[in-house]
Amino acid sequence: MSTYPKTESGLVALAQEILNGVAAHPTMFPSVSTTDLQLAVQYYQQNIKTVQAARAVAQNETELKNAARLTLDKLTKKALKAAESDCVDNPGNLVFIGWGGKAPPTPIAAPGAPTNLRSTDEGFGTITFAWDKPRTGGAVRNYSLYRTTADPESGLAQWSLVGFYYSNEITVENQPRGTQLYYMVNAANAGGTGPNSNTLPVVL
Repeated sequence: MSTYPKTESGLVALAQEILNGVAAHPTMFPSVSTTDLQLAVQYYQQNIKTVQAARAVAQNETELKNAARLTLDKLTKKALKAAESDCVDNPGNLVFIGWGGKAPPTPIAAPGAPTNLRSTDEGFGTITFAWDKPRTGGAVRNYSLYRTTADPESGLAQWSLVGFYYSNEITVENQPRGTQLYYMVNAANAGGTGPNSNTLPVVL
């Protein structure tokens, strides 16, 4: 991916590449106006020479040069924007004017599976759970804890959401007593929801 120049020499070089590229491939970049850009390059170069030749009046000439650079900067960005519009279906063509297409966003990986789901304390309708954070995938945004009364291996389990959590050690209240329960947890982020953890059977 190309980087917009931060130096004056780099700016002039990019502007010249745009001019050369458009001149060599006019049908690829029909929206790029080169007349003003060419004049801006020439005007900038003339002012550079003026600054170099007139050190005694450098302050005034530098101001002229800076004004020329602002114009050149504006027109160069305008030309690049027009060229990107022309090449929206073929961004590779931008190499002909010394530029590159925008890099596609890096996708966010969903988290891996939490492991070692376990009960660390049980009370009157309360359970404290802990689990190990995923070792693979993207960073975790939140965890979801699920519960069912049917053995998952029976194929009849219907999981219900207990809640969303931001820690890997939590205490849940008001859980059914005297019933075989099964719990599992998974992790999620903007990239999606990861695989489920191990299943933990609990009877309060």
